[in-house]
Amino acid sequence: SGIKSMFSIKSASSKKAEAAIVESQRQTLLLKEQQQGSSTTASSSASAGGGKLKSDMPEMSKLTEDNLAVLMKTVENNINEEGVYRVSGDSALVKALVSKVTSKPLTSQDVMDWEAGSVHVACSAIKKVLRDHAPLVPYNKYSTVVASKSVDAIKKAVAPASQFFDAFILHLAKVAANESKNKMSRLNLGTTVGVNCIRESE
Repeated sequence: SGIKSMFSIKSASSKKAEAAIVESQRQTLLLKEQQQGSSTTASSSASAGGGKLKSDMPEMSKLTEDNLAVLMKTVENNINEEGVYRVSGDSALVKALVSKVTSKPLTSQDVMDWEAGSVHVACSAIKKVLRDHAPLVPYNKYSTVVASKSVDAIKKAVAPASQFFDAFILHLAKVAANESKNKMSRLNLGTTVGVNCIRESE
């Protein structure tokens, strides 16, 4: 049960796809850095005003990770849906699903409820949960990952969160492998999802 058994087998093509996804996310971050020349000033201002810094965000619990794995598996069952991870789901359904994901084990009824609102609800919820927690790549490893040239180096940097990181990257690779139908390339996924997995501390 859980993430380990769900994503234990990886083919050579899957590993290549994972590497492509990670590289796409890294390139997205590099572009983002170039566009944020004033980020340091904004961060200092937020800190002085008493606002919550991104570095204060909580780590994801094992319960939340397991629930995200359930959503990821169901997304894969609808993997040909156009705009997966790009099209937004109904906001009310997304909010309700996020609350469940972070508070209790998901039931078959929970899955049926959000499936009625389309797979985009699940994708939006996954992104929201990732955004509301500390990134999968630790803040102090941000520079290392951005400068990294290999997937192995990135996996070493994200330990001990690497088990869920591996599962999520493999999941995105599966989505990208169906680009001809869902219209979501690795570059699109790096832009829409990658920024929720790795970000610089403010």
